[in-house]
Amino acid sequence: MRTRFGPLPNVLAFLLLFCLGGAGSLPLRAEGDRISLSFHRVEVVDIAKVMAAKFERPVVCFPSTLGPASIEGKDLDETAARQQLTLSANVACELHQGWWVVVAPGEADALRARLAACQPLPGLDGKVSLDFRASPATKVLAVLARSAKLAIRFPKDLPHRVTVRATDRPLGEVLAMIGAATGLGVRQDGGFLIVEGSVDLPAGSGAAPADPAGEDVSPQPVPASFPAPALTPAAGPPPPPPPPLRLKLIGVLGDDESRAALIVWEGKTLTVRRDNEVEGKFKVVDILPDKIVVYSRKEQMRRTFSLQQP
Repeated sequence: MRTRFGPLPNVLAFLLLFCLGGAGSLPLRAEGDRISLSFHRVEVVDIAKVMAAKFERPVVCFPSTLGPASIEGKDLDETAARQQLTLSANVACELHQGWWVVVAPGEADALRARLAACQPLPGLDGKVSLDFRASPATKVLAVLARSAKLAIRFPKDLPHRVTVRATDRPLGEVLAMIGAATGLGVRQDGGFLIVEGSVDLPAGSGAAPADPAGEDVSPQPVPASFPAPALTPAAGPPPPPPPPLRLKLIGVLGDDESRAALIVWEGKTLTVRRDNEVEGKFKVVDILPDKIVVYSRKEQMRRTFSLQQP
């Protein structure tokens, strides 16, 4: 039997071959893949994530405030695509162990030095997939620490924000690449993942200032659930005492003139008692000399109690 397209068996074979991907189909990525792109005032971290994904590469960007950029390119291989990103967005884009690493241009030399010494953290089995955009590095590392069943310690208030995207990559490799991109020291010590600030980072990116007397005043790593202790000079005033276990106050809520007993537990929870009955419990937001600000989970809003003398 013949059709206008030729013998019927040949047509069926062609259709079957096409559906199975054997007739002219190309894999998502192959050696020598090429892309065309057009971005107008798009954030650099978003451009880098899209371009790296086209070549099935994991990517890490630091900082995540590299600004917007406009990029045009046609029929680019991976090397040309990275060069176009470097020139158009004014960033440094390195390819290391299969990763795209994008940093501010002034960090290019320091980044290459860190990448040269970058080795996957040993003893961490398993693979992970993650996708974060402009997220605190400590949050990203905490997620990875949980994947490795480790607790995490890091200095207080690290300002680092990182963009990272990876699919099915070794856990130790991901940790090492984030450390190399951000300049943070990331290592395992027993059951802890230790994160340390780096002294080679530019000002304002989280490095601890050097002490002119040569004494190390860097904040010590502490568990993530506790704030780091305040650093007080030896000649300064003593630190304030910790909040008492139980603090009793008298307060008035809003325009309500009736007084209530306010009991603050460990500076975290407020119990309101009126006429010897518990009226409610709230999460403490702030305790001031004349008022206490709390958050009501039930009402999903903040409330303020004006304090009075007992």
